[in-house]
Amino acid sequence: MPTILQFLHSYEDTSVTRIAGQIIQHLAPQGYTFHTGVAVDDPKQKAFIQSLGATTMEFFKTPPIPAAIRDFIRQNGVQIVHSHTPRTAVLTNLALRGVANVAHVTTRHLLTQLNSRKMGLVYTAVDRVSLYMPNLIIPVSKTMGEQIRSFPMIDPQKVFPIQNGVDTRRFYVPEERPGCRAELGLRDNEIVFLFTGRLEWMKRIDLLLTAFHTIRTHHPHTRLLIAGVGTLETELKQQAESLGLLKDNAVLFLGFRRDVQRLLAACDVYVQSSSNEGLSLSILEAMAAEKAIVATNVGAALEVLEDGVTAHVIPPLEVEPLTNSMLAVVEQPEQAKALASRARAVVNAQFSVEKMAENYARAYQKFLSR
Repeated sequence: MPTILQFLHSYEDTSVTRIAGQIIQHLAPQGYTFHTGVAVDDPKQKAFIQSLGATTMEFFKTPPIPAAIRDFIRQNGVQIVHSHTPRTAVLTNLALRGVANVAHVTTRHLLTQLNSRKMGLVYTAVDRVSLYMPNLIIPVSKTMGEQIRSFPMIDPQKVFPIQNGVDTRRFYVPEERPGCRAELGLRDNEIVFLFTGRLEWMKRIDLLLTAFHTIRTHHPHTRLLIAGVGTLETELKQQAESLGLLKDNAVLFLGFRRDVQRLLAACDVYVQSSSNEGLSLSILEAMAAEKAIVATNVGAALEVLEDGVTAHVIPPLEVEPLTNSMLAVVEQPEQAKALASRARAVVNAQFSVEKMAENYARAYQKFLSR
């Protein structure tokens, strides 16, 4: 029976946790045994992981972490350690020194950029060095795969891209729209924009708030929902207040939510204003929910979206294109509806969670068959 350790930074509700959970959910019935471990304390999604049948281990409680991982591997017969971040890749590399017949697979969800966060130089250096440690690198997009293959001394045979996928049926719940809108105090005639994700610098929610201020000036029947938590939460609320967007609840900060599918049902437009992404799960979820999408052309956006066909794809870090595209979906509802319909067809055909899980099984078998 194959035994895999999914090593996460934390259990917080991010795309990393969702991807790991989907792998567990779809491969455990095929005979895989999964353990999960984290390097820092964050219990929000621990129950979710446990509900899928995986054991959970907090390596930070028994430092040093590499020694704790090494002991866990030996005690539980782990054959593959699957890391999901640069930090967990480095810790796995240290843990596996002197350990035979255990493979290290890493999924690279994002390539850090110098301007993505504070101390960007340090994080980017760790990010790049960690790519040389695993036996197999799994970028979440073909675009990222080509980027990684271009780095000096990277063995292209070790790069195995697997595009993210989503449970398209889970995120298409139009029947939830009336109830969720009523709970949030949204009127039937209001056009609702939605962002979900971490409130961090690379998401550029500051630009989204600036753009929405203009939208609200022209169209008072619009609202913006922001679902997520992060280090910029207080700063962004202060910006919204200074723009007058907290008056009449024009912008609602919803905090941590487990019901993203209901929020998608309640909204009309999904907006991603990021300056850096991998292959955005949030975009795939919005496509599955059949929503109009405005998204920046970063990461693998053009692997899933086509400007003017399935979404409005705009340059990053520019307020004017963001504002104009948001205005377009408000003022051209029939076109927005057509974009959303085509986007749903694409995600159903090409980005299912079943296809993603099957590809991860193929990646694991590269080592399990030896």
